[in-house]
Amino acid sequence: MPDASGEFNDELVAAFVGQIPLVGNALSVFAKRGSKEIRQEWARNSSKALRAAERMSGLSREDLTDRICENPRLIPLVVRVLYTAGMTGQDTILRALGTALGDAVRDPEKVDEAELLLIGMTNLRRHHIVILEIMAKPPHPTNPNKSTYWTPESLANESTYDLYLVNICVAGLAQSGMIIQVGDAYGVCYNISDLGRTALEVLDGLDEESCSNSR
Repeated sequence: MPDASGEFNDELVAAFVGQIPLVGNALSVFAKRGSKEIRQEWARNSSKALRAAERMSGLSREDLTDRICENPRLIPLVVRVLYTAGMTGQDTILRALGTALGDAVRDPEKVDEAELLLIGMTNLRRHHIVILEIMAKPPHPTNPNKSTYWTPESLANESTYDLYLVNICVAGLAQSGMIIQVGDAYGVCYNISDLGRTALEVLDGLDEESCSNSR
């Protein structure tokens, strides 16, 4: 986390990322080079991700910092959120990541769940979310108990996307753990996972918050 002066430095960022299992050592050199973005995002009072973390945890930026410093398990989550925030402009995803981080700060028992959610949502974009929202509904609204899963073709028919784009979204969602491949008489099919439903719950919560704030 921040050093004695309350600021990140390149060595600290690289050291924290180096603690991430399996990929930490390989990523630490890139994290060191990218720590400028991480430090800038932490310093920005307007950071959407950090503001979401503050709201969810009920803590100020200073108290949030103290709580994270007290729990080393939160450090990889913070680095992941800040690095993503410094490298992308996807506001919805950033606020969702911050919400997951704030939830983990508020309840340390949810650190593992938050880490999975952060990993899964980091590379999502609006197209992925649209497909995920479609998959949260039964393929046959008139018979929701029918155990037929979504195919790329049925997703293309339900959305406004062509099959090529749907296949790209499906591949990304499957890699992130948001959907799972299942066996079916129709061939390769997919279903939304528990992690995918959790991600949608977070996003739905953000939509409800936005509506409340606009009133």
